[in-house]
Amino acid sequence: MDDCNEMNVNLPIVVDFIVDILVFGIRNTSSIVCLLINQIFANPSMLSRCRRTIDEVLRNTDHKPKLKDIKAITFLEAIRLEATRLSSNISILRTCNRDVNIHGYNINKGSTAVCYLNELHKNSIQWPSHDQFKPERFLDNWKRLRIPKHYIPYGLGVHSCPGERLSKQIIRVLSFYMIHRIVMRPIGPVDYNSNHKLNDSNVKYEILSRGYDGACNSSI
Repeated sequence: MDDCNEMNVNLPIVVDFIVDILVFGIRNTSSIVCLLINQIFANPSMLSRCRRTIDEVLRNTDHKPKLKDIKAITFLEAIRLEATRLSSNISILRTCNRDVNIHGYNINKGSTAVCYLNELHKNSIQWPSHDQFKPERFLDNWKRLRIPKHYIPYGLGVHSCPGERLSKQIIRVLSFYMIHRIVMRPIGPVDYNSNHKLNDSNVKYEILSRGYDGACNSSI
C-alpha cells in the first residue's frame, strides 16, 4: 500500500480496472468459445480435420503441447478468428481531437464517435457470406493466415482491449482440448446439408469423453 502511495497509484481504481477486465473478458471469451465449439461439432468434416491435426501435435509433443504448438495450428487459428468475428458485440468510443470530414460527413472537434464492431465485422461488402461460419476466409491460397485490416475485434492502438492476449490464449487452449477430448453423438437420426452441416439446430447429443488414443470412454 505504501509503494502505491509513493507512485501516486489510486489502488481502488486499479482494482476496479482489473475486475472489469476479468468479468467483461470472461463473458465475451466464453461466448466466443461456445460459438466456436457449436460450429465445429455441427460440421463433421471440419471437426475431423481439426482432430487429425490436434492428434498429430499431441503425438509430436508427447501429449505435452506448449502454447506455441497450439498457436501454430493454422486452421484452428482461422477457426478462432472466425468465431471471434461473429461474436463481436462491443463498440469503440473515441473523442475527436480535431474537425474532420469522412465521406462527406462533418465531425466536429469534441464530438464522440462510435465504431460498432458488430456492423464492421458483419457487412457483406467486407465479408461475403458474412452470416456464415467460414474459417477459410482467413486463409490464403497457400493455407497461411491472412488477417484483413478491417478485422479489429479487440480495438486498435493504445486503447485496445487490455485483455486481448489473455482472451486469445484461453480460446486457443479450451478449443484445443475440448475438440480433442469431447465427442458429441447425435441421439436419433440427423440431417446434414450439402455443406455437411446439421440442418436442425435442435438435435440432442450424447456427450462422451475421448481418450488420448482416440477411443471414447464414459459419458460426461
